[in-house]
Amino acid sequence: MTHPKLSVPSSGLGGRGYRQIFDDGTPVPSVTTALGALEKPGIVNWHVEQTAAFAVANIDNLLQRDEEQGMRFLQFYSRRLKPDKVDDIDVYNYSMGVLDDLADVGNFIHDYIEADLNDWIPPEPDREDKAEMVDAYHEWRDQHDVEALTTEATVFGDGYAGTLDAILKVDGELMLIDVKSSRRVYDSHVAQLAALGAAHSMAVEVEEGTEGSVYSKIVPSVAKHHGGQVDSWWLEEPLPPFTSYGVLQVRPSDYDNDGEYVAPFCKLHTIPHSLVEASFGLFQAGLMARKAKREYDKVVKEFF
Repeated sequence: MTHPKLSVPSSGLGGRGYRQIFDDGTPVPSVTTALGALEKPGIVNWHVEQTAAFAVANIDNLLQRDEEQGMRFLQFYSRRLKPDKVDDIDVYNYSMGVLDDLADVGNFIHDYIEADLNDWIPPEPDREDKAEMVDAYHEWRDQHDVEALTTEATVFGDGYAGTLDAILKVDGELMLIDVKSSRRVYDSHVAQLAALGAAHSMAVEVEEGTEGSVYSKIVPSVAKHHGGQVDSWWLEEPLPPFTSYGVLQVRPSDYDNDGEYVAPFCKLHTIPHSLVEASFGLFQAGLMARKAKREYDKVVKEFF
């Protein structure tokens, strides 16, 4: 779910957050906001790949410039170019198109798997890569006994919150699952799982008037993604007692770094508890870095 109902645009520490509806109502940073303070080599590699792809696609334009102009040209493309600064090349739309495609594919497979696990009507794939991922997912599910205990649940930890993808019983084992469409499983993915697994409670949406429920008003920027829903009521419950962690990696066909074809696949990676425990330290470091930056900014404002 890209727009959880309890999320808010600002966490107070930069990035998106969640309202602590079972506490004092103040926002806390999301798990991804905290992890955003850490280095992400995958993002760096993506920028390198896209800049190289752009250089190849626009080699004639690039060769018309000297070395310094060519360097500035590629740097400008990578981060700062806007549509109104482009003449004969659509640099901005090229980079944004690639990024939007990646986000679209990731959001699609999340939505599809959530719908399938809950016996809802899933979205139809409108592109070949999405269809490949759907087929790969069903091939995996057909090979295993899968039961959903909860999907897309917002959870609260000590000073943070986040939304887990699913807690599933897979072949009899209860697992906290995160769905990823990336080329590999990164440190940040495991740290995300660790933070979600360390949460002390989750929010379960209920009908108005449910005994013990707490009211929360959905912010306008989120409500528009939920049919305009504004009012919501929630119960605080413990997380189901999962015993292991996993990343469900779903990929369309691709080519590896050596140019070799990689067929579509869906694979469940079981993450060792020792790695989860170590990764929680990474998450805590990111959260501390966000808090430290906020305090630093407060002091800076007093002098500049």
